[in-house]
Amino acid sequence: MTTFDDRERAFENKFAREQEVKFQTLARRNKLLGLWAADVLGHREEAATAYAQTLVQTVLSGDAQGEEALLERLTRDLETRVSPAAIRDKIAELSQQAMAHLSAPSPTG
Repeated sequence: MTTFDDRERAFENKFAREQEVKFQTLARRNKLLGLWAADVLGHREEAATAYAQTLVQTVLSGDAQGEEALLERLTRDLETRVSPAAIRDKIAELSQQAMAHLSAPSPTG
Protein backbone atom coordinates (compact mmCIF):
# COMPACT_ATOMS: atom_id res chain seq x y z
CA MET A 1 0.00 0.00 0.00
CA THR A 2 1.29 3.44 -0.88
CA THR A 3 1.51 6.51 1.31
CA PHE A 4 -1.28 8.05 -0.75
CA ASP A 5 -3.58 5.11 0.01
CA ASP A 6 -2.77 5.39 3.72
CA ARG A 7 -3.57 9.10 3.73
CA GLU A 8 -6.78 8.55 1.80
CA ARG A 9 -7.91 5.90 4.28
CA ALA A 10 -7.00 8.19 7.20
CA PHE A 11 -9.10 11.01 5.73
CA GLU A 12 -12.02 8.64 5.14
CA ASN A 13 -11.81 7.40 8.73
CA LYS A 14 -11.64 10.96 10.05
CA PHE A 15 -14.68 11.97 8.01
CA ALA A 16 -16.64 8.93 9.21
CA ARG A 17 -15.78 9.71 12.84
CA GLU A 18 -16.77 13.36 12.46
CA GLN A 19 -20.12 12.33 10.98
CA GLU A 20 -20.70 9.87 13.82
CA VAL A 21 -19.95 12.53 16.44
CA LYS A 22 -22.25 15.00 14.66
CA PHE A 23 -25.05 12.43 14.63
CA GLN A 24 -24.56 11.55 18.30
CA THR A 25 -24.50 15.24 19.25
CA LEU A 26 -27.74 15.95 17.38
CA ALA A 27 -29.44 12.91 18.87
CA ARG A 28 -28.38 13.83 22.41
CA ARG A 29 -29.32 17.47 21.94
CA ASN A 30 -32.75 16.53 20.62
CA LYS A 31 -33.35 14.14 23.49
CA LEU A 32 -32.49 16.85 25.99
CA LEU A 33 -34.60 19.34 24.06
CA GLY A 34 -37.51 16.90 24.00
CA LEU A 35 -37.30 16.33 27.74
CA TRP A 36 -37.20 20.10 28.33
CA ALA A 37 -40.20 20.70 26.05
CA ALA A 38 -42.10 17.78 27.60
CA ASP A 39 -41.57 19.34 31.03
CA VAL A 40 -42.87 22.69 29.75
CA LEU A 41 -45.90 20.87 28.34
CA GLY A 42 -46.46 19.06 31.63
CA HIS A 43 -45.63 15.56 30.36
CA ARG A 44 -44.18 13.13 32.89
CA GLU A 45 -42.25 9.86 32.77
CA GLU A 46 -43.24 7.72 29.76
CA ALA A 47 -45.03 10.58 28.01
CA ALA A 48 -41.95 12.81 28.37
CA THR A 49 -39.66 10.06 27.09
CA ALA A 50 -41.97 9.38 24.12
CA TYR A 51 -42.12 13.08 23.25
CA ALA A 52 -38.32 13.35 23.44
CA GLN A 53 -37.99 10.33 21.15
CA THR A 54 -40.18 12.00 18.52
CA LEU A 55 -37.77 14.94 18.49
CA VAL A 56 -34.79 12.62 18.13
CA GLN A 57 -36.51 11.14 15.07
CA THR A 58 -37.22 14.61 13.63
CA VAL A 59 -33.58 15.40 12.90
CA LEU A 60 -32.05 11.98 12.27
CA SER A 61 -31.09 13.06 8.77
CA GLY A 62 -29.01 15.93 10.19
CA ASP A 63 -29.83 18.22 7.27
CA ALA A 64 -31.07 21.80 7.35
CA GLN A 65 -34.65 20.76 6.62
CA GLY A 66 -34.58 18.54 9.70
CA GLU A 67 -33.42 21.45 11.83
CA GLU A 68 -36.18 23.63 10.42
CA ALA A 69 -38.75 20.88 11.02
CA LEU A 70 -37.56 20.63 14.62
CA LEU A 71 -37.93 24.37 15.19
CA GLU A 72 -41.36 24.42 13.54
CA ARG A 73 -42.54 21.48 15.65
CA LEU A 74 -41.38 23.07 18.91
CA THR A 75 -42.79 26.47 17.98
CA ARG A 76 -46.14 24.87 17.23
CA ASP A 77 -46.16 22.67 20.36
CA LEU A 78 -44.98 25.41 22.72
CA GLU A 79 -46.67 28.37 21.01
CA THR A 80 -48.41 29.81 24.07
CA ARG A 81 -45.73 28.89 26.58
CA VAL A 82 -42.33 29.69 25.03
CA SER A 83 -41.34 32.21 22.35
CA PRO A 84 -39.52 31.11 19.19
CA ALA A 85 -36.50 33.15 20.31
CA ALA A 86 -36.41 31.30 23.64
CA ILE A 87 -36.67 27.99 21.78
CA ARG A 88 -33.69 28.96 19.59
CA ASP A 89 -31.74 29.93 22.70
CA LYS A 90 -32.55 26.57 24.31
CA ILE A 91 -31.48 24.72 21.15
CA ALA A 92 -28.13 26.57 21.21
CA GLU A 93 -27.66 25.91 24.93
CA LEU A 94 -28.42 22.21 24.63
CA SER A 95 -26.22 21.90 21.53
CA GLN A 96 -23.30 23.15 23.60
CA GLN A 97 -24.22 20.81 26.45
CA ALA A 98 -24.43 17.81 24.11
CA MET A 99 -21.05 18.64 22.53
CA ALA A 100 -19.46 19.04 25.95
CA HIS A 101 -20.87 15.71 27.10
CA LEU A 102 -19.56 13.86 24.05
CA SER A 103 -16.13 15.48 24.23
CA ALA A 104 -15.69 14.75 27.94
CA PRO A 105 -13.31 11.90 28.70
CA SER A 106 -15.04 8.67 29.54
CA PRO A 107 -14.71 7.41 33.14
CA THR A 108 -13.02 4.24 31.89
CA GLY A 109 -10.60 5.98 29.53
